[in-house]
Amino acid sequence: MVNPDGHEYSRAQERLWRKNRRRNDDGSFGVDPNRNYGYMWGILDVPTSSQVPSDETYVGPRAFSEPETQAVRDLVGCERFAGVITYHSYSQLILYPWGYTDKPIPDVQHREQMAGMAQEMQTLIQGVHGKIYVPQQSSALYPTAGDTTDWTYGTYGIPSFTVELRPRTFQEGGFILPPDHILPTWEENRPAAFRFVEQLLAVSVA
Repeated sequence: MVNPDGHEYSRAQERLWRKNRRRNDDGSFGVDPNRNYGYMWGILDVPTSSQVPSDETYVGPRAFSEPETQAVRDLVGCERFAGVITYHSYSQLILYPWGYTDKPIPDVQHREQMAGMAQEMQTLIQGVHGKIYVPQQSSALYPTAGDTTDWTYGTYGIPSFTVELRPRTFQEGGFILPPDHILPTWEENRPAAFRFVEQLLAVSVA
């Protein structure tokens, strides 16, 4: 649990709250942890990566200003993970860096590796219940700066993905996934996650 205060607030007060509960200087609350990581932090000022404290995607006063992102930073720095997948909702997408720019990753080998992994994830996911998750660069969804996967790839050079889970559209439920879709969503993503782990283990052994 990375954001316990924000999670509890989403349970008790505002279902779609996404930030933590920091009190900002302007009297508003919260920093979006997934805009507070140190790689290319704060280079954008757009609705999806905002410099305005009251906005739901507020990036914070500085990189790693929040205890939540500091904890993740320290854990990743200590453990030196071989790869990262973060799960979000919604849109049925498999996203890989960059989010902060529409330019592709300059390292061709890394770019092809992540595109290939994303394509294999798509095939494995579709093979379970027939749902199609589209692989693409993160910025093709919308621009963000200071997010988790840009930071883990940009800082450590490890394969980093954000999987946007079911449903595909707002009309199908949006952020509020229908309860009968929860188990199938897990079932279809499990083989792709296991394959990702297998690939990372094979590289580390080699």
